[in-house]
Amino acid sequence: LIIFVDIDRQLAQPEYNATEGTWHTIWKTQYMRNTDSRFLIQTHNPQSTIFRSLGEPDRFYRTELQLRKALFYPPYSYFVRCFYGHFNKDVAKKQAENAYTQINSTLTKDKKCIIIDSPYEMHPNYYRKKYWYGILFRLQPKTWYEDTQWISKFFGPGWRIDPNPISILSP
Repeated sequence: LIIFVDIDRQLAQPEYNATEGTWHTIWKTQYMRNTDSRFLIQTHNPQSTIFRSLGEPDRFYRTELQLRKALFYPPYSYFVRCFYGHFNKDVAKKQAENAYTQINSTLTKDKKCIIIDSPYEMHPNYYRKKYWYGILFRLQPKTWYEDTQWISKFFGPGWRIDPNPISILSP
């Protein structure tokens, strides 16, 4: 007997690839199970696309790609995450807000085709004795390298630049 208990929790993660990761976990488990074993999924949302398309992988991928295209998420864009940590939470937040304001105003002057998200508190927000805040950039796939270099000039010591991050939230 194989049971996914409260799979909604994994789907609710605020990561752009949470649905895809859950999909692959389900499929990998189905592939590796014995043919005589039972397979159950506990969910509060059985009408979700991921569950309705378990027998149709193409349907899942088409739906996921349409959603990512509408939101300008990979593979239709390239993510760059910049994050900053400090021992004082207010200092970390202020640094992120200042960097965001400076870059956002320069983006409109230089007319760069970059989408910048507001600073956000990372999760866990307190890690390795520092409070962490991040800024996410969505870049055009054709110009991501030049745009990443342009972005990096705005960040000083203490900042970390993570092109193509695995996770948006984790420091």
